[in-house]
Amino acid sequence: MKLVLDCNVFVSAVANGVVCQAVLEIAFRQHQVFYSKEIIEELRTTFAKPKLKIFQSRGERLITDLQHLGTPVVILPLVPSLPDPGDEIYLATALAANAEILVTGNLKDFPPNLTTPVRVLSPRDFLELFRASYPPVK
Repeated sequence: MKLVLDCNVFVSAVANGVVCQAVLEIAFRQHQVFYSKEIIEELRTTFAKPKLKIFQSRGERLITDLQHLGTPVVILPLVPSLPDPGDEIYLATALAANAEILVTGNLKDFPPNLTTPVRVLSPRDFLELFRASYPPVK
């Protein structure tokens, strides 16, 4: 399955979020993950923030994994825009990749009427879909 992962999934994974760690593992082992240069830039900027500086080296490793294991796409601007314009790069990446799923911890920022045909799932919902192929997360 083709999918895109929001920055908050990576941040939660490096901050010892068990659910998001499982999402990354399943995503990279069993699915085709897409990214854009805009996503890479946002990940780097996010992990460089003072409150996340402690996770910067782990974040950089995940960025390297994404670039080696993922598939890059070039995105186009979105119309109409999302409630949080900062999230548009994720939906634009999903649309450019013809991805079926976008995984994010911010479901409210991706209203279904603006994201079709991409299915937007929380990390936990993503795991529920693919639980049979991965040990349950408590």
